[in-house]
Amino acid sequence: MKKNSVPWFVKPKKEQKPLKIAVIGAGIAGCSVSRRLQNDGHDVTLFDRNSKTGQEGSGNKIGLIKPRLDLDKHGFGMFNTQSYLFAVDYYDALEQAGTAVWVGQRGLFEMAEDHSDVLRQKTLIDQKMLPSDDMFFMKAEDASDKLGVKVPRDGLWYSRSGCVEPSKLCQALIQNIETRFDHNIDSIEKENNQWKLKIGQDVVFDGDCVVLAIAGETQELNNFCNLHFEGRRGQVSYVKATQKTRSLSNAMSCSGYITPALVKHEGEMCHLVGASFEKWQDFTDKSYLHLQAGSHEKNKAKYNGFFQGEEMEVMGGRVGMRAMTLDHLAMVGPIFSDETYVDKYERLKHGPRAQEFEEASYIDGLYVMAGLGARGIQTAPLLAELLTSYISGTKSPVDEVVREALHPARFKIRSIKRARP
Repeated sequence: MKKNSVPWFVKPKKEQKPLKIAVIGAGIAGCSVSRRLQNDGHDVTLFDRNSKTGQEGSGNKIGLIKPRLDLDKHGFGMFNTQSYLFAVDYYDALEQAGTAVWVGQRGLFEMAEDHSDVLRQKTLIDQKMLPSDDMFFMKAEDASDKLGVKVPRDGLWYSRSGCVEPSKLCQALIQNIETRFDHNIDSIEKENNQWKLKIGQDVVFDGDCVVLAIAGETQELNNFCNLHFEGRRGQVSYVKATQKTRSLSNAMSCSGYITPALVKHEGEMCHLVGASFEKWQDFTDKSYLHLQAGSHEKNKAKYNGFFQGEEMEVMGGRVGMRAMTLDHLAMVGPIFSDETYVDKYERLKHGPRAQEFEEASYIDGLYVMAGLGARGIQTAPLLAELLTSYISGTKSPVDEVVREALHPARFKIRSIKRARP
């Protein structure tokens, strides 16, 4: 789908030249975009407050690459399909080049929740939402034979989906990137056309561009606009494999997920079951890291959906914080000024009259790639391509309708149109 960009979401024209760039945040977002920017010839330095990559939202022992398909082929639905296909191609290419990416067997079974969900899944196939080799319907008895355990209901088989180790993947992505760990950036400011990163009064970087890839804490370093992130606490349970469950060969999902017994914890091979999805107001309140019995109970309900009547022995778990937006799409692109947007586009509140507006201006050299939510491993490769196209002045890898759906100013424009700037 092609469309002309509206002025408030216009993609700025950039001269294609090497730049000195700081990326803040060494999760899957920051590591992916650092690698992609370096491939375009930029001088990249990656900063993180932890001692190594993938220690916060990207720190689960196992992550799933799995499509989230939607019959809406525009915006949200289009992006999810495109990002999934891009990701599996991207990770397959890394694997072929010698980087160990996939863990365990390829393929994932999405069990239908009920009869109406079966109808939805069959419609996805009829609509050819994925190539026929990538997705097909599977009866419960065939899925049981495939997975090595009794499966309660029919569902979809995704042949290219699978499991990865997020922290190891992050480490592999930045093997040739200059890194500065144990650097908790306090502030960023622009002086003499150069961006400076500071810890206290000490300047630890100066250069042309800064990319904020630090989820909810993005707002602490961004004084120009409100990007509307919300926290979602996600707890994963490490569940001891039993005689009945240890033969599970591939991951399954159904309002949650369970992996094969790929992780050893306290001497026992464990499945990962999860994840909880709880609202969290304050990203700086680290009490979310404490394991909660209530979250394990929520995961137990998911586990019982796969293995009915089977006892679940929890050996431990892990908690991560997801930064979400109100529409569940990431924020990718240039940072803007709230004040400038109100000045330029306040007339939008009067409705769709024939008016001319000047093109958007942005905070030069300051970008964001955050709010990837629970699907960062899957969406980060394509989002990194998109953000790099902004910085390098190259063609966008997605259609305009998708690029605009991911634009950082989208919520500001919506509030202006509702006469609430």
